[in-house]
Amino acid sequence: MEYWNRCFHAYENYPPEGKVDHRFLYISPWGGREIRYVWSAMMLFCGLEEIFGPEVTRPGVRFGNPHLAREASWNGFIYRGAVMQATAGRRRTRVQCEGSPGEQEWQFTAEPGVTIRGFRHDAAGVQYDAICPKPAAVQFHRRDISAAAGVRVGGKPARAAANAGMLAFELPAGRSSVRIAIG
Repeated sequence: MEYWNRCFHAYENYPPEGKVDHRFLYISPWGGREIRYVWSAMMLFCGLEEIFGPEVTRPGVRFGNPHLAREASWNGFIYRGAVMQATAGRRRTRVQCEGSPGEQEWQFTAEPGVTIRGFRHDAAGVQYDAICPKPAAVQFHRRDISAAAGVRVGGKPARAAANAGMLAFELPAGRSSVRIAIG
């Protein structure tokens, strides 16, 4: 903190012992240090990850956090060439993809808010894992959804209302795997 307070920047990696000093060369006897790099600048991404982010250990994306103190939104960001909007909070979880040449438009909404992990979709359907603190009403919009669309929650068929472009169903409290077959 002494160096931060005096110079308002820090080294990416602090040496295991000895003084941190801006007079050291970038490549020094104790390793390379970028003197203007600050990991704390990346703290902004922590909040964004609560709203939407690519999965790290499996395919798909993750979104939603029903435990946030206030609802948070991230609007107009680009993911895989598509313009996206996402909202997370206790009241709702909502993600909208405005589409791109390789991505069709879709929208996911759950009320109250839920956590979604491993969300993937293709021409055949949608799959994800949901973590719901309370039962939640879900709506999924995509142009190719018809009345023949089906939903499985926890491997079992679930009641769903389907019409042109929209599918609505309920998720129970707890963890559930969800599979939507586009009909």
